[in-house]
Amino acid sequence: MRMNLPGVSSHAAAQAIADFELRRHKQPRGEAKAITLVSHGKHGGAHHDEQLALTIGDTIAITESQSGHNRKYAIVGEVHSLTVGGTRLETTWLILPMMNGRSTYERRIEEFFAAPAGRRSGAV
Repeated sequence: MRMNLPGVSSHAAAQAIADFELRRHKQPRGEAKAITLVSHGKHGGAHHDEQLALTIGDTIAITESQSGHNRKYAIVGEVHSLTVGGTRLETTWLILPMMNGRSTYERRIEEFFAAPAGRRSGAV
């Protein structure tokens, strides 16, 4: 886990951050950061259509039965490549988890711009 936090000036503020992170990570769980789909570049059928239809800002659901993972994600980046003489279409979506209908990226952007200009810090 990587955290980018401004300096904390009080014990109470540090404790609040620690309590939040403990609640957030108390139950171990996996999160996807990217997902890649591959289809035939010329005869890909429904998979091919879905690869081209979804884009940045769309929401996808990922369900994985072995670990019980079931979560919605926002697509925040995408990479397409057509290889093997145009017969292999590979799409990788960079994704962020959704919480309360919003992606973590959207929340960070809102928090950044809600802060007074002189108090904005950290990467968005």
